[in-house]
Amino acid sequence: MARKPKPKKREWAVLQPRELPNGKWQVSLGVTWENGKRKNPRRLFDNSADALQFCRDEEARRKAHGQITANADGVKVAAWLALEEKLLKAGAGSLKAVGERVLRDTLAITKISTANECLSNYLLKHLGPSIYADDSRNRCNRFVKWFGADRPIKEATPEVMNAFFAENAGATLRRTVSAWFGWAVDQGYLPTNPCARKRQRMGTKRKKTPEAVIFSPTEASALLRAAVDAEDWASLSFIAFSLFAGIRPMEFKKKYKGAPAMYLDWRSVTPDGIEIHSELAKTAARVITILDPLPLWIDFIRNKKGMLSGPVLAVGKRGGGWRKHWEAFLIKNWKHEWHADQLRHSYGSYRMAVVKNAGEVSKEMGNSPAILLRHYWNWKTLAPQALEFWALTPEVVMSKGRKATPKKTKKPA
Repeated sequence: MARKPKPKKREWAVLQPRELPNGKWQVSLGVTWENGKRKNPRRLFDNSADALQFCRDEEARRKAHGQITANADGVKVAAWLALEEKLLKAGAGSLKAVGERVLRDTLAITKISTANECLSNYLLKHLGPSIYADDSRNRCNRFVKWFGADRPIKEATPEVMNAFFAENAGATLRRTVSAWFGWAVDQGYLPTNPCARKRQRMGTKRKKTPEAVIFSPTEASALLRAAVDAEDWASLSFIAFSLFAGIRPMEFKKKYKGAPAMYLDWRSVTPDGIEIHSELAKTAARVITILDPLPLWIDFIRNKKGMLSGPVLAVGKRGGGWRKHWEAFLIKNWKHEWHADQLRHSYGSYRMAVVKNAGEVSKEMGNSPAILLRHYWNWKTLAPQALEFWALTPEVVMSKGRKATPKKTKKPA
């Protein structure tokens, strides 16, 4: 027996009010197609009068729209339709949606500026004489040189930034440049922050927080011995204070724009501790307890150099040539890949391995306990090496022969 065909769904007349069982009135706007899907939009009204009025208004609007499109340039309409098809296939949205986004971004830009001008205003008006100004200037200038100093900053799109960070990796660099662009958005230089990343979807695996790169006791000994053999007392002071007191590189010297540079002075080094003044400290002023074997290294430097006065890193005119001096030292004496803050990270890891108290070490390093626990809390595996590290006195280091260093992997930065 042949099956009876299924009855077709009833298509309600377009723009004709229809009463529903619940007493409300419904109006069908007709079948439409959107992204290949069939839709039948409707409007709901409380009474028939409102429904009829809506139908009259909609009919008038459609009639007017027909007159407008009848007078439109056919060539332009064809081009618009072709462009919309390409946009939809690319996932960018309709021509209207894309146009609205472009218009919104264009209206959001109220200040036309080059990359160099925008950065100068950021450093001057936002950071001013801040302890972070030097670091921000150096990192952001890397982008300006890559991007083009005279290029309009509004051309810094997400695609451009992805290309920049692909060539210049580093979470700190991304955060610094992103902070600048966030300010630029607020000031009207950019419509949105091109450094912003998409939010991570639920269920996706997060990247593991990297552990700090540190020196082994043998590597630390070789670095100290290299400075002694070269009779480079500034580099030896930097290495010893960084390894055994955890002082940041920026806390030896700080240069504010338009102001004289400030230095860590030997007068700040007393038997009571090493005082890091608020002008030098990245976070807050602190006093670092002088732990063994650092006092022996200070005496060793005093015996070799004589009276200790002035900047700890006394190279050139009041330490002004320190950066080039240190880079030359590394190129000559260190063939490993160099990691930023590797000396300070060694202090944090080996100190945590002995003390096992994040609160205590955080006060010494000027970090939060959470940072220490995230990066340095690997004392179970470091305990044997920590004992060897804290026993690196001048006598122990000088009694060891210089170790052969691995082949060169990367020029130190």
